[in-house]
Amino acid sequence: MPGTEHAGFRDAKVHIRGEYRRLGQAVKRGVPEILAGPKPIEITSGSGRAELARWISRDDHPLTPRVMANRIWLHHFGEGLVRTPGDFGRRGTPPTHPQLLDWLARHFIESGWSIKAMHRLMMLTAVYRQSTGTRDRLAADPENHLFARMASRRLEVEVIRDTLLSVSGRIDLRMKGPSAPRYPGGYSRAERRKPVFTSTRRTLYMMTIRGEYSDGPFVLDAANANRLVHQRTVSTTAPQALLMMNDPFVQSLARSLAARLLAMDTLQSKKRIAAVYELLFARPPEPHELEVGMGFLSSIDDESRAWEQYCHALMCSNELSYRN
Repeated sequence: MPGTEHAGFRDAKVHIRGEYRRLGQAVKRGVPEILAGPKPIEITSGSGRAELARWISRDDHPLTPRVMANRIWLHHFGEGLVRTPGDFGRRGTPPTHPQLLDWLARHFIESGWSIKAMHRLMMLTAVYRQSTGTRDRLAADPENHLFARMASRRLEVEVIRDTLLSVSGRIDLRMKGPSAPRYPGGYSRAERRKPVFTSTRRTLYMMTIRGEYSDGPFVLDAANANRLVHQRTVSTTAPQALLMMNDPFVQSLARSLAARLLAMDTLQSKKRIAAVYELLFARPPEPHELEVGMGFLSSIDDESRAWEQYCHALMCSNELSYRN
């Protein structure tokens, strides 16, 4: 039996100056008049959540499709057509391409509110396929407000971690299930000082603990779980490089990648270097990269240690962590 019985839904009263003991008049359930427009919500029974969901997702809603189209654009290009994705009001910035935003919103509705269709649409555009190294356009639009070129962007911490797990051959691709524990021994203060999250499950399943800001994900600009984060900050700091160089988990993944290469049916270092470049960068090595790799591997007598350090250096490179 529940501790209390539900007495039914009712309109709430205004708390005068926020004090729960000073109640004013009852307010009908609905949405703020400034947002309701000519079609206010009529809630006659129930909590009103279903009516609110239908109102938010109706085809003629002025904000929902534009906000969502802007969020998807932000995901692919690093900046939205509206630079303040959480504020489409007067305190936010106006869209740089208002007609494009309206067209994307209309396409989103006509596609049945399909996010997958929007991803496909944006990734097939000429804007998305631009290069980052267009110097003449850099001078004309240094802040890239007009999307005259593709911006060089670091991958999200979740993508970096899953990429390292994948190339090392240790990623756990199981679907669903409980969150992976962040601290293997428990959640006491002593345990929380130990290296975190050594699970090989995808980072999607990493348990989020509010109040934790000092471990690896937050060094690489993970979102603060205590706040509503519309857009992640992007920073470039020394601790980020030090994390990749010294983190025991990253080093263990480098050892696993080295063991994967040494297990290949070849004794030629050139073929192994070509294989690791294909795994990490999806391209063959340049002649000078092949020469540098061969020189480094020959400078260390212990073959396993040489390959471990070589793989670790490649894992720490910008080419793996940045999208150009």
